[in-house]
This record gives sequence, C-alpha cells and structure tokens, in this order.
Amino acid sequence: MKGFIICNGYLTIKKFDENNNLYIEAAKKNNITLEVITTKEIKYGIENGNAYIKGLDKYDFVLFLDKDIELAKCIQKMGVPVFNSADVIEICDNKAKTFIALSNNNIVMPKTYISPLVFNNTYKGDTYIDYLEENLDYPIVVKECYGSFGEQVYLARDRKELEHLRNSLIYVPHIYQEFIKTSFGTDIRIYIVGNEYIASMKRKSELSFKANISSGGIMEKITPPPDAIKMAIKISNILKSDFIGVDILFGKDNFVLCEVNSNAHIKNMLDCTGINIAERIISHIVNRMTYKNKQFN
Repeated sequence: MKGFIICNGYLTIKKFDENNNLYIEAAKKNNITLEVITTKEIKYGIENGNAYIKGLDKYDFVLFLDKDIELAKCIQKMGVPVFNSADVIEICDNKAKTFIALSNNNIVMPKTYISPLVFNNTYKGDTYIDYLEENLDYPIVVKECYGSFGEQVYLARDRKELEHLRNSLIYVPHIYQEFIKTSFGTDIRIYIVGNEYIASMKRKSELSFKANISSGGIMEKITPPPDAIKMAIKISNILKSDFIGVDILFGKDNFVLCEVNSNAHIKNMLDCTGINIAERIISHIVNRMTYKNKQFN
C-alpha cells in the first residue's frame, strides 16, 4: 500500500517535520510507503469538467495534515480516500462551524455568539457589544474562527478591550464565548482514533488563560474521568472523524468543550505519555482500507 501526507508548504515548523516522521516510521512497520507532499508541490483543479491532480492514481490513500479544504475535496472527488475527510477538516478548522455542528447534541459547551458577516469597508458601527454584555459576563473570550496554537484567542476584561477587539476583527470571522473561570489556564486534551480513546494529557499554564503548550503551558500525563472520555468519543462519532484531539475545560460542575482539532499534533502527546498516536492512526487507516477493499472484491 502507498499513501502520502499532505502538509502545508508555506509554513515551515520543526514540529511539523517531527510529526511527519512519526507517521512515516509507523507506516514502515505496516509495510506502507508513505511520502510527504506539500501544498507547494501539488497542483490541482478542474480539467475537462473533472477534478484533476496529476499523479494521484499512484496512491491508495492520503493522510491530510493541512487545512486546504478545496484540495481535500478535490482528492475525494477523484476517488482517493482522505483521512480525515474534507468535511471533518472543514468543521474543525472553523470554530463557529465546530460549535454549530456539535450543538443540539447534549454536549456541554460555553455560551457562544457568532459575529455576523460584515463585508469589507461597510462597517459603520452597531449595538452588538450591548447584546454581548446582556448575555455574557466579563472577561469575555474572543476567538478568530481560523487559528492554531492559541495565537488567535483573546480575552476582553472590560468594554474598552471588547470594543478594541471587535473593531480589530470586524471583517474577520470570529466568535465570543463565556469564560470558564474554573479552568483558567488549564484543559485536557483527549486523543480519539476510530472512535476509541487512545491517550490524554493535562495542559496547564501559570502565565496565560490559554493552556496551549506554545503559549507556555506544561504537560502532565493523566487518565481523564469517564465523563470527559465519553464526551470526546461522542464528539468523534457526531463528526464521523477518523482521529481527533478534543480539548476539554474544567467547568464548575462538569466538563465543558473547548475546541476540536482534526490534525492535532502528536509529538507532544508522545513526549508526555509515551503513546505513539501515529501508530494508532496508521493501524486505523489500514483497517479502513482493508474493509474498503473487501467491499469491492
């Protein structure tokens, strides 16, 4: 079997290479050839009315570790299995879409308000902050819908800060959320593969309200309470994901969803827990591909 990893060719980070190497080594153990192809190298589009990517027929599957939704959909159109699917990546990549997709499923989540779409150079003010103040207490969490490593997440402590953030982000898709005070700088990341619990770690920061390791958080191996694991598995089932990282906050009386990652990095989890998520994901892909081949033989 032969597959390839899609990763972003315009964002060079050592962590990406480390993750890719873990997958490549895990694939070798399963007699799978796994190559890395970046979005700089691959060219795709529509030719003669059909989705087209040159050379794609050489591969049996794609491990998609980027967020280029159109590319993922194009690959799927050509009949090559993509892990995770384009739909899962699209939902997890956009925080507003994540909470909408998971709503009405009895999942505990923060109060969340989605900023209305404002076309460029049309904003002349509104009363939206008044609405937020009627429904949320300060501090208020403000998140850009697209962002990674906690870099596009902010905390407004009063109206002045909220006004500044809203004005700065008015043309950027973003959401406003209830701040879960009982989880300041702390969360649990739970990794699910094939709707099964694999590993978890607690992340804690003394410096920031965000627990991301890249924001100064530290890792701690833990076994989450059953309710937290149950929530993560439920989310995986709803989204029909192959693998996801679910970040969960500590609420006053229960666990609260923070966000969901379709391609959460696995090196930190390995360093913290000793569990190689790449091996589990490759095994899951082998099982899925074996089942697919049996269906057509």
